[in-house]
Amino acid sequence: MRKYYTKRLKYRRRQSTKKQKNKSKTGRKNMTGGYSSAFIAYINQMLTYCSREGGRLPEFGTPIGNILNNIRTGLFTNKLDNNGRFTFSEKEPLMKLRDDTVRFWKWTKELNELSQKPPVAENFKLYRTCNMSTANAVRNAIQPIPISCTWDINFARSWLGQSPCCILEINLSTDCIFLPTAPPVGQVHPNDNVQKDINSNYRIFNPDQREVIVGPCTLMYSAITVINGMTVYQYNAVPVNDTKEITANFNIVNNNGCFF
Repeated sequence: MRKYYTKRLKYRRRQSTKKQKNKSKTGRKNMTGGYSSAFIAYINQMLTYCSREGGRLPEFGTPIGNILNNIRTGLFTNKLDNNGRFTFSEKEPLMKLRDDTVRFWKWTKELNELSQKPPVAENFKLYRTCNMSTANAVRNAIQPIPISCTWDINFARSWLGQSPCCILEINLSTDCIFLPTAPPVGQVHPNDNVQKDINSNYRIFNPDQREVIVGPCTLMYSAITVINGMTVYQYNAVPVNDTKEITANFNIVNNNGCFF
């Protein structure tokens, strides 16, 4: 099962790389802070939808509204221990977590599709802090639930505190399912009303942490590097294709843990 799973992920990575190499580079010329103008417009559109003006955030009390609130508080994304296993083993809460993950994936996928993606899939980097052994840090890892990341590597470093490991640099594509809760470092939203919502931490917005929630995926270990004196473990994110894969990943992690 694991060998087949690894081969399938490697094949998908190769196919994704080929597609990106074969596409033209239209839309990459106007760069803003290292990002293309099309990428920034895509992020801003999602942030607008989540603001008061956009009006697409579900109300608290609804299933997806409660999920988004629990993401903000960390109750939804913090469900794996240092060994990559679920922090509980009871069947009922595990099934609820799986169902909530599916709801988040569907809602965020729709939000991504409503927003205008760049004409060419673009890669970007996010950062994440994990308390785990260096042995696990150099392995691939299934992420069965959404994961909390940040645009800001310095915030990731501060979140690590005195723990020896680890800061993760995750390379993603705009084809991935993700939910930004703030603009990238150095960016502000062009709409003053939306930026006011962001600054006031309205609903899901989290400007202090520059948080980005990434949908279920598999992190494929790439390399170790040093950035500004920090040891950083680099990964490529391979997103799930559908809800069936989310269920399959839950079963794998529940039985074996996330590392392979």
